[in-house]
Amino acid sequence: GAGVAAVAAYADRLDAALTGFRAAITGAAGCPIVVGGLADDFINYHGANAEALQAIIEDTPNRLPNCAYASSAGLATSDLTHFTAAAQRIFAGRFYGGWASLS
Repeated sequence: GAGVAAVAAYADRLDAALTGFRAAITGAAGCPIVVGGLADDFINYHGANAEALQAIIEDTPNRLPNCAYASSAGLATSDLTHFTAAAQRIFAGRFYGGWASLS
């Protein structure tokens, strides 16, 4: 169905967006990019398509140079999608860890 087709195109669209950001900003052609995972609650609620999107996000560093992944595993949400304030602070540390691994 439409969901499957959208998931299949997601990696190409994500990579094009991230590459486009780098190209649009003067001097940012090789800037580090850290992508973050989807919330566990979101994945559990939305099922197979969300699991497929999560796998694509996690694999992004294998497709784009100077890119890292920040895991959202185990972080609490307030509404299945948005992380709680405490979880956001933990996630920020994971994003920093990804960035630091590229420096």
